[in-house]
Amino acid sequence: MMEFADYPTVLLRMLNQCIREPHIHLVVFVMQPTGEARLDFLQVGLRVKPNRGGRGCCRFCGVQWERV
Repeated sequence: MMEFADYPTVLLRMLNQCIREPHIHLVVFVMQPTGEARLDFLQVGLRVKPNRGGRGCCRFCGVQWERV
């Protein structure tokens, strides 16, 4: 558990991880019609493997994925 005073720092750190490594760290924001909301941070169990001359997972990124 963390102190409430540390919450903004942890939130910024986690959001920055999602920006720097979007292939590993994901953020999901769900807002209900009632106004209730939830923000979830997910760490994907995949890592990037260098592309060794073959096609990657898509034509844009050129990397292959490997399950951890």
